[in-house]
Amino acid sequence: MNKEKPSLFGTLVCVRTSAGYNKPCEDAEEVPYVYVDRRTVDDPKKLFGGTARWYGAGRNHRVENGMIARDMDSHKRWVVSIPDGSALQAFIEKYGQVVISLNDEGTEPCYQIDIYDEYRE
Repeated sequence: MNKEKPSLFGTLVCVRTSAGYNKPCEDAEEVPYVYVDRRTVDDPKKLFGGTARWYGAGRNHRVENGMIARDMDSHKRWVVSIPDGSALQAFIEKYGQVVISLNDEGTEPCYQIDIYDEYRE
């Protein structure tokens, strides 16, 4: 995972608790991205299915911070543009309670805004 700190403002991944993988809000746009599949082992031999299964999908297989990782193309996610604090305030006023967290599922970390409209664990 890249160690550069992302900006809180700009393009944020957007999800809605009640929406699953569907469009989370009218402001969201679906974009392609490279998903990074990370596992908590340091060698694919330790995985169920072994090395053939691990190397059979994805590209750029590597070890990062003691974990194996690979890049998976053809993934999509929803994003919204939040250029500054006033835009964030307007988004919250429009959609209600949100949770902002760091998303490191892609090749570059970014922030994620989750419209928290339903209970989840």
